[in-house]
Amino acid sequence: MVATIKALSAGDTGDYHMSPQSSDYYTGKAEDRGEFYGKAATALGLLNKVTRESFGQILLGNNPKTGESLVSKRSKDRCPGIDLTFSVPNDVSAAWVVANKRDKAAIERSIEQSVKETLDFVEKGLDLARFGRGGHIKDKAGLVAALFKHFCNRNGDPQLHVHAVVANVVQDKSGGWRHMNTGKCLRGHEHSVHYFDRYLQNNLRLNYRSNAFKQPAKMENASRGFR
Repeated sequence: MVATIKALSAGDTGDYHMSPQSSDYYTGKAEDRGEFYGKAATALGLLNKVTRESFGQILLGNNPKTGESLVSKRSKDRCPGIDLTFSVPNDVSAAWVVANKRDKAAIERSIEQSVKETLDFVEKGLDLARFGRGGHIKDKAGLVAALFKHFCNRNGDPQLHVHAVVANVVQDKSGGWRHMNTGKCLRGHEHSVHYFDRYLQNNLRLNYRSNAFKQPAKMENASRGFR
């Protein structure tokens, strides 16, 4: 599986992810516009589809419903969030292209479940909150992620992948709002890939029918990146 991660540029309000994509050749419909996910998203009541306004507000560090600032924003160079991209193996995308409607839905459901399970693991395993003088205190926290499902790469070739844009706003265990420990997320993403691979394999077995896809790499020592 191919996975990429990048920090969003200062001032990025999510225009790339919210801009209409070209109609997808294989489904005959536009790409999915996304949904919110994460414990902090639930706390904010972000239970519906992502809108340009709500996405832009959370990337700015504001409550999308009230416009109230959730975190201090002293630096003009503040990073709005990070983009975790999960791309499935080529054989899964190939199977999806030739599948019937029911099997297409089963493969898509498996991918969505696997991304969410991986983010659940990240919430439990990573010290996502950063606070205190110089951000020296780190702790577990809930995140706000916007998930965007794509069916093709930029060349128009079939490539199922999900952008999980995680906002630089997390909710700590006391209910307070903090900046995200972006450095830890950037360093830990390569380890989360191992978990996504395993979750995807298991979910494809449950939802689809396949043992034909390539087995993911073993997860030995994968958890080390979350300590």
